[in-house]
Amino acid sequence: MVGGPTRRLACALFATVAAATTIEPTNSSAGVEYGGIITLQDHNRLNITTLVPLTPEATEKDLDGALFYTTDSNYNNISQSQIAYISCEESAYPGNIHADNVLSNIYNTGKPSAAILYSTSTSYCNYTSDDVQLNQFAIYSTTNMGEASSQKDNLTALTAGVMFLVHVARSGQNNSGNDPNSQTQGQPNPLGPSPSTAVAMIILYSITGVITALFLVIIVTGAVRAHRHPDRYGPRDVMGRPRQSRARGLGMAILDTIPIVKFGEREQPKPTDVELGSTSEARDVNAANTDTTAPTTTSATTEETQREMTREAGADHAEGLDSGIAPAAGAAVATANTSAEEGLGCSICTDDFEKGQDIRVLPCNHKFHPECVDPWLLNVSGTCPLW
Repeated sequence: MVGGPTRRLACALFATVAAATTIEPTNSSAGVEYGGIITLQDHNRLNITTLVPLTPEATEKDLDGALFYTTDSNYNNISQSQIAYISCEESAYPGNIHADNVLSNIYNTGKPSAAILYSTSTSYCNYTSDDVQLNQFAIYSTTNMGEASSQKDNLTALTAGVMFLVHVARSGQNNSGNDPNSQTQGQPNPLGPSPSTAVAMIILYSITGVITALFLVIIVTGAVRAHRHPDRYGPRDVMGRPRQSRARGLGMAILDTIPIVKFGEREQPKPTDVELGSTSEARDVNAANTDTTAPTTTSATTEETQREMTREAGADHAEGLDSGIAPAAGAAVATANTSAEEGLGCSICTDDFEKGQDIRVLPCNHKFHPECVDPWLLNVSGTCPLW
C-alpha cells in the first residue's frame, strides 16, 4: 500500500520534469545569441562540425573531453568529464525514455561536462526548458545532419575501452583551450575593430605600387638626362667601347671650355673673368673695364699717345739715319719676334708648332697639342703639366 502512492508520486514528478523540458529536431536555428563560431574538433584540432550554443553556459568556455555516444540504454555508463552525444529524434527512443529524460538524468549525475544534441534528418535540434539548473549546463546542437550522422557512425564503430577525444573551440580558435583570458570573436576588441584581410592586402599593394612608381621615375629621369647630356654620362657600350663614367664625362665637359686656336693667328681676347686670370691679368681686366666706362677720355689719351710715339719714332729714325744703326736694330727686333714665335713647341711631344695647327691654350697661357695634353687632363691631373 505504501509502495503504490510513492510510485505514483515519482511518476508525477517525472512527468513534470518531462513536460518542463522539450527537445526536438528542427531545420531552423534556435540557439542563444552568440557572435562567434563554435566548432567541434578532434584531438588533432581538425574541425568535425559546427555547433550552436543552446544555453548561455555553452558560450562561456572551451571544453576538452571524450565524446560518449549516449542512448536510453547506456546513459548511466557515462564517465566523469565526458561529453554526451545525444540524439534529439523521437525515433531514436522506442521506449518511455526520451531525449529530455536522458539529458536530465546525465545532468543529475554530475559527471558529463557538456551535452551535444544531434539529428540525422534535420540540421538543428531545438531545446527549451524551465529548469533553471539545467539551463546552467553547457548544451550544444549540431548544424549539419550529414556531419552529425558521420560522427555517430564513428562513435558506434569504436571498440570497447577506446575513447574519442574532442575539443569544443569557440570562434574557431584551435589552441584557445580553457584559458579564460583567451580572446574570442564574441568579445569586443579594446583596440577597436581590426582591419580585414582584404583591406590589409589593398594597403600592401598600394605601398608596393608607390615604391615601384618611384623606381620607374628615377630610371626614366636618369635615361632622359643621359640622352640630353651625353658628354657627362657617356654612351653605352658601342662597338666594344666601354661605358664612360660620370666623372670622365664631367671632365670632358670641362675640357671643352678650354679653347683650341690656330697657331700663328691672332688669339681672341680672353674673357674678363678675374677669378680665372693671374694678378697681372686681373689688373689688365680692371683697366679694360675702366676704359670702357670712360670712352671719351680713353680715345683722347690714345690719340695723344700715338702722336707722341710717331714723333719719337721720327726722331729715332732721323737719329738712326745719321748714325746708320737704327734700321738694322729694327730688323733685328722683328727677326727675333718671328723666330721666337716659330720656336714655340709642345712641351709634351717636344715638336714645334706649325702655322695653322690646332693648339690648346690653357688658362696659364701654356700651349700644347690637344692630342698630347687632353689625356693628361682627363686621366692624370686637371692642372697644367708644367706646374
